[in-house]
Amino acid sequence: MQTESFEFKHRFIPPFVATLMPAAPLGLLAALVTVRVPVFMTRREIIAIFIRLLGGALAVSLFAAFATKLLTVRLSPPQIRCYNFWGVYRSVAWTDIERAHPSKFLGMPYVRVWSRGRRTPMWVPLFLTDMQGFRAMVLHQAGSDNPLSRCLLDKGA
Repeated sequence: MQTESFEFKHRFIPPFVATLMPAAPLGLLAALVTVRVPVFMTRREIIAIFIRLLGGALAVSLFAAFATKLLTVRLSPPQIRCYNFWGVYRSVAWTDIERAHPSKFLGMPYVRVWSRGRRTPMWVPLFLTDMQGFRAMVLHQAGSDNPLSRCLLDKGA
């Protein structure tokens, strides 16, 4: 018998902003280091700096687009499938979830979910394209007593 599963994807903006914030000053610094003192810059060097910054912004955009496309959360009646801090996917039965706590990483909201037999938690993103549908599906499949369900309800995620 096949069970129906539901897949939820990231929104684009949170990973984009989270990677752009540290990348923009570093990119500007790298661009400035590769040219002469700013007072004596030629028009060509100024254009080169902007091209480098645009290239960096493009790279950040591509990273965020790949993260949006590849990093998903899948829910099914027996389990949740998500990733840990390192992006390694794992499946955890609803009954194996022991605790769940809200957290932030680079300003992006997550719920860290610990389960029986695992040393590291899953990082469930709270910036999914359909957060209301995700919350409703977790409540439906895991039940209202599940630690993840309680965390989603308590924090109004």
